Amino acid sequence: MKVSAADLIDVGRDILQRGKSFRFEARGRSMVPFIRDGDVLEVEPIDARAIRFADVIFYHVDEAHAVAHRVIKRGLQDHQPVFVARGDAQVGAGERFSSDQVLGRVSAVERNGKRRVLKGPLHKSAYALYRMVFPFFVNGRRLAAYFVSGIQGIRGYRLLNRRLTRPDIRYRWQPDEDSVSSLVGEGQGRVIATLSLHHGAGPDPSSTDPAGAFDEGWWISSMWVHWRYRGLGIGRRLTESACQYAASQGATEVKLHVFNDNKPALRLYQRAGFTARSQVATADEHRVVPGRHRQRLLMGKELRPFIANRPVSCEQLLVSLSRSTQVFEDLPLPPACGWPEFFEAARRQRLAPLVSKVLEAAADKVSLPEPTRALFRNSYLVTASRYAALSVHFQEVFRALEQEGIDFIVFKGPVLAETVYRDPGVRPMTDVDILVRHHDLMRAHRLLRGLGYKVGLSDESVAALRPNPYHNSLLYSDPEGGKGLVHLYWHLVNLYLGPRAVFEEIPMEGFWQRAERVETAGHRVRTLDPADTFAYLCLHAFLHGFTPLILLFDLDAVRRGKDSSFWQDVVERAEELGWQRYVYHALTVLRDWGLPVEDIPSFVWDRLKPERISCFERAFIAAALRRRPAGLFGRLSWALLGVQPGILARARFLLHNVFIPKIDMAVVRQKDPSRLTWRDTARRLLSH
Repeated sequence: MKVSAADLIDVGRDILQRGKSFRFEARGRSMVPFIRDGDVLEVEPIDARAIRFADVIFYHVDEAHAVAHRVIKRGLQDHQPVFVARGDAQVGAGERFSSDQVLGRVSAVERNGKRRVLKGPLHKSAYALYRMVFPFFVNGRRLAAYFVSGIQGIRGYRLLNRRLTRPDIRYRWQPDEDSVSSLVGEGQGRVIATLSLHHGAGPDPSSTDPAGAFDEGWWISSMWVHWRYRGLGIGRRLTESACQYAASQGATEVKLHVFNDNKPALRLYQRAGFTARSQVATADEHRVVPGRHRQRLLMGKELRPFIANRPVSCEQLLVSLSRSTQVFEDLPLPPACGWPEFFEAARRQRLAPLVSKVLEAAADKVSLPEPTRALFRNSYLVTASRYAALSVHFQEVFRALEQEGIDFIVFKGPVLAETVYRDPGVRPMTDVDILVRHHDLMRAHRLLRGLGYKVGLSDESVAALRPNPYHNSLLYSDPEGGKGLVHLYWHLVNLYLGPRAVFEEIPMEGFWQRAERVETAGHRVRTLDPADTFAYLCLHAFLHGFTPLILLFDLDAVRRGKDSSFWQDVVERAEELGWQRYVYHALTVLRDWGLPVEDIPSFVWDRLKPERISCFERAFIAAALRRRPAGLFGRLSWALLGVQPGILARARFLLHNVFIPKIDMAVVRQKDPSRLTWRDTARRLLSH
């Protein structure tokens, strides 16, 4: 049960007065290493006269705040016992409290299922030894912090560190109390950053008494970033997120206190837009050596009015609109990007027909100018009519392949439009993707040539083709332009992934054995089963940099409504094919774009997450999420280089993808080997 600090004091006092003990979960790091954040403390009743040196006492500072600190001094005042307590991880003179403030004594602490007693001579001896070593530890930490902060303050170090060190950080808000929320950053399985946002009364710096006057508002009360991850922009991200959250709750200003000798924090807050409002000299006797005075600054930042549900880009608005499960209350007028730009973004991301259908379904809830609505409606009608015309030619190809006795699998475009979206008008396409076995490639090639399709390779070159890790498809076009395109595959992987030995281990026959029959373009054809479809679409989206956004919506449409058995199949296929990281990255991009992933079981994330994610992969994913331009290290070729395990594997990968056999390069460039030039090799290397 979660209660506020005030309720904990009331309930704890009542239980202890009855002579009983109670347990609660500790929060904070002031008692490290003997008590850590998340430990369960057991508190027993105690008479104030029985309190001794080194006892850990649970007492209340006021009616809304209680702490568990160790007694470092005891005495008498007006014939009443008084005590001075301090956290084990703190320095300074400590804080004073009286016997009336005592609630109980912490008798034991439970951590990871193990119970340790915090009273008795053995524990006090350990504490005495700890306090002897503690000054050396503090001074060593200060000295190390001095040098580390100096290095981390160098601009070149920060730029290089952000480029090479990109921890997989997940941010989440968690409520601590009624008026306090914490933004937690987690990386590598542990908390590496926290920020507390307080709504209510904060100390007024115009008063020399820190506990005196109070000022209502939104306050950033504390922020902490693990020293190893400083200089990566995490503190800036925490501060900006806190300001955005406060603005979403109606705040017009966020304030905070910072000491003038905390130069890194001052630089951070100033870059985030905070300005100094006032300052006052104070003796911070509970945190530093008594007698040291420094300036406490009040800083504030004015916030822009928050418009609910307004995305920061056209793409984010498209994501929110294209989710068929979205319930629309109102669309901002106009959207942040403007109506013409909004339609152009939808067309560019190949989502205009899908958005059109969603807008029509929510016509009474979405305010949309008629010219823009007409553009969306026209995109849907054009897509539907084009598919109706192409399906006639697709049927011709399917029947010809069956009459020739060639096994084939149809996947992606037409299958998704009819069996997943269940509306050919919402899924734009210009071609049909057909997979045949390699030994049937030449027969399928002659068949398509007989139907009037053209390809850039001669018959002799097609006969010499083989499965390769670079490119495994030929694009057949109709010279007259009326039949659309036929994309003929002889292997499912269609972009280079690594050495040929790894490529040849992909069990292609399993795809054929698991294929299902579906109705596509008015014909009964075979297609990949749902788990194979999802795994392949994850790989396909990764190799295309997760753009356009229609690739993500294909994934979302395939997995929607599936149960845990589907996810079990997906994980098994990914492990069998060696595609775990591609599926994991695809799910991560889905989640970070805001598409629903709450129904994905936790075992999927646990089993698919790679042990190591290279900095090149992180740069690639960041570019896919539009967090920054792709740049040099955000390209696909670097991401695939980062996938390779070890230095030798990466060296083989580079050599393997620079010196490509001529027949394989012919497929990559879709032209006959006799027509290849050095420019084709250069274009291929630069295009990825």
